[in-house]
Amino acid sequence: MRELTFVGLSSDGRHLLLVAQNAGEYLLRIDDRLASALRREGERLRGQPTDLGPMPTNPTPREIQERIRAGMSVNAIAAAAGVGEESIARFATAVLAERAFIADQARESTIRFEDRTVSLGKAVVERLTPGGIEASTVRWDAWRRADGDWTVVCAYPFDRGERIATFGFDPTARRVWPD
Repeated sequence: MRELTFVGLSSDGRHLLLVAQNAGEYLLRIDDRLASALRREGERLRGQPTDLGPMPTNPTPREIQERIRAGMSVNAIAAAAGVGEESIARFATAVLAERAFIADQARESTIRFEDRTVSLGKAVVERLTPGGIEASTVRWDAWRRADGDWTVVCAYPFDRGERIATFGFDPTARRVWPD
């Protein structure tokens, strides 16, 4: 079996460019299955839960909220449990509000940026604006880590996709750091 190495995206953004050592270049079409697999792997790599165990077929409200707090989406939990999203969503509202609150707290926390103290949110906007990214297109989220701190995610549009920046956040100390 030949090992391929990822080089980048094709100019149209619909294929991955891959190369094999001494064997040429390859294009891999990005279909729905590949895009979904890459999203799932990206979520896993950004610190989302992998150790919560298998999803029960009839999760309790506490199990649902634990997974939402750890970063899983309503539709991911529903799909894993084999139930409708509406049966999961009714237990997710408060925890999703908590995640949004934590993301807002982190965004308002001050950091050292270019020899001055500013909020994380302002620093992100100042960094992205020269690249033509509007502040209104930046999406913030957060989820709780196993150690009690939080991962804060700043997602923004880039080319035909999205780029992600992650930060660690301790809400008690109001301390934020690059992840």
